Amino acid sequence: MRRGIAGLFIVWLATATMHAGAALDVEAREGDDHVVLRIRLEEPVDPGSIDIRLDGRTVVVRARSRDGERLRSPTLRVAAPLVEEGATAKHSDGWLTVTLRKQQPR
Repeated sequence: MRRGIAGLFIVWLATATMHAGAALDVEAREGDDHVVLRIRLEEPVDPGSIDIRLDGRTVVVRARSRDGERLRSPTLRVAAPLVEEGATAKHSDGWLTVTLRKQQPR
């Protein structure tokens, strides 16, 4: 699903079963200079296994459950490339929230 919110944010709610394992629910909100990912961790996930892969304008989240099952989000596409520098993360009420900065034009 894709919808505009006051012209400032675009929201995707992505849920899909991928060949690599079970699905992760990921919500992405895109602002002018950053993207906020909210990742639903419904089942027990090994915190050390969470891997957020950035490749230009695409983002994929991978993890492993405590039982060893591989979990993966659908590929999310954003308007501008993202950078790891300055990223923040917090976990609360079953959601992992990650904020990533957009790469600034040179």
